[in-house]
Amino acid sequence: MIEPIEQPQLCDLANSNILYVPSEVVKNTGILDTHFTHFLADFDYTLCANKKGIPVIVCPDFGGYCINDHKGDRLALNTLKKRLNFLYDVKGCALNEYLYYLKKPFWWKAPYLFVVLWIETLFPFLKRNA
Repeated sequence: MIEPIEQPQLCDLANSNILYVPSEVVKNTGILDTHFTHFLADFDYTLCANKKGIPVIVCPDFGGYCINDHKGDRLALNTLKKRLNFLYDVKGCALNEYLYYLKKPFWWKAPYLFVVLWIETLFPFLKRNA
C-alpha cells in the first residue's frame, strides 16, 4: 500500500477515484476496458500499462477525497435478496465483472473467489477478515 508523499512514487496497481492518463498512453494502450462499468477498470488499466512498460505513478498529495468509499458490510444486508443484489451489483461485488477481471491476470484465483463470494453471500456470518 502506497500513501502519497512529497515525491511521485512508482506503483504496480492503482485503485483510484482520480486517474490521470496522458493522451500518449491512451494512444498506446487504448482506453478503459468496456467490460467494467464502475469497479476494477482502474486496476485493469494500470496492470495493462505496467505490462506494456508504461510506469504508473502515484502523485504527491491527494487529488480528491471521498467521504463514503467502501463496499459496506454484508451482515447489514439482512435478507438473502439484498445480499444477492449486492453480489451482482456494479457498486457491490460486481461478480461478473470481478470474474472477468480475474481471468485476465489472475485466472487461477477466479474459481476460489467465485466460491468464497457465494459462501459469504449465502452465509454472511462466515465473512473473511480482510
